[in-house]
Amino acid sequence: MAASVRLLLAALTLSCGGGPSAPSPTPSTAATDALYEASARDYGFDFDGQVWEVERLPQCSLVRECLHPDVMSRSFFTIGCWGDLTRVRGFEYSWQLQSGPVPCRLDPSKEDRERLLAFTHEPTAGELPQRMLRAWIGPGSFQWSGEAKTDIELARQHLGHWPTTTR
Repeated sequence: MAASVRLLLAALTLSCGGGPSAPSPTPSTAATDALYEASARDYGFDFDGQVWEVERLPQCSLVRECLHPDVMSRSFFTIGCWGDLTRVRGFEYSWQLQSGPVPCRLDPSKEDRERLLAFTHEPTAGELPQRMLRAWIGPGSFQWSGEAKTDIELARQHLGHWPTTTR
């Protein structure tokens, strides 16, 4: 999975920059150029969980999630992080293009999850480069989107709170 996502990222490098037929994404500002990372403990939760951005392109991010045990209530932490990352990147919507297990960096007997997220300003996929849209057709690909404010509100409702100020 990780190799196929990295190959897809390499292929997207040329198409994500926009062009005559694709709208240009909002460029990152100096304050948001650092890769995103979040720790459940740092956010005030009583469980271990981490979400971090592994790679970044203008309109997508490769994100890794480490949450053990991965129970439903704790999974809302990752959903909140998707909303957080979407806002940090300057967008309103995220699109999950691919997702799959990868070896856990902390415990080799467990698995983390890597996700390829694309970002848009509108709730439609029209802003995404054609190569991203074609990626949905292949094996292991699917269409799923979320609105940043909704993701954060879901996390707040299920976990009891969400930090008011994030990166």
